[in-house]
Amino acid sequence: MSEDINKIEINEDENVKLLLKKNLELNQEILKSVLFIKRQIIWQQVLWYIKFLIIMIPIILGIIYLPPLINDLLKQYQGILSGGAINNQSNPGSIVPLINKIK
Repeated sequence: MSEDINKIEINEDENVKLLLKKNLELNQEILKSVLFIKRQIIWQQVLWYIKFLIIMIPIILGIIYLPPLINDLLKQYQGILSGGAINNQSNPGSIVPLINKIK
């Protein structure tokens, strides 16, 4: 009877060793997968920030530099509509004085 108990203990020890070995192998595979996923997440975050900057930098530069350019353009446009520096004998917004000067 004691031989049976020894065989069972030896068999259980081998079984536990096999289970531990399989567990270690599976844990190593899981670690590789987790490291791969972690790298992917980091690259996704980096690329998101790059895309964000690619979109936001032109918008910020536009907000900074466009208002003076638009003001200059509007002044030129208003100058054209008001007849420029020609004598404003009739309506100041009329183009008639320009046409009369050309004839």
